[in-house]
Amino acid sequence: MEPLGVVAIYGAVVATATAIVQAIRIHRDQARIKVKVKQGMLLGSAEQTYGFENAMIIKVINEGRRPVTLTSGGLRLSDNRDLITLQPVGMLPHELGEKASHDIMMSVDKLKETFRTLDKEITIKFAWVEDQTEHIYKNEKSSNKILKSFERDWRS
Repeated sequence: MEPLGVVAIYGAVVATATAIVQAIRIHRDQARIKVKVKQGMLLGSAEQTYGFENAMIIKVINEGRRPVTLTSGGLRLSDNRDLITLQPVGMLPHELGEKASHDIMMSVDKLKETFRTLDKEITIKFAWVEDQTEHIYKNEKSSNKILKSFERDWRS
């Protein structure tokens, strides 16, 4: 084999390996956000800060390697309207660092009031959070049982 052929093959192998490594890095460094829904009670200073006791908590977890700035969150309804959380000043926007989590609170009592004014056919599709690039992250499927439970309670 000629020396130029060896150099060409070597160059092709190095370029291919570099492209594969870069693709892996890009995939590894993407934002990986998980959204979960749970119920909780706020006590003491937390209750005073938020102004309510019973809470639907939208837990946001950054499992990625890059920080993400959360700008809003809420519930998407079956008619594609949103019930948006209005956090106290300073809670949103929030920079979510690597391997960090943040809780977004929604008043269960206010949600009940709002939900009772809606048509019976309207349901909750999912909980969501939005980042500074306007990308929306939806809750995990396991949270759907909790959302349906909230929905049943609010209708009663």
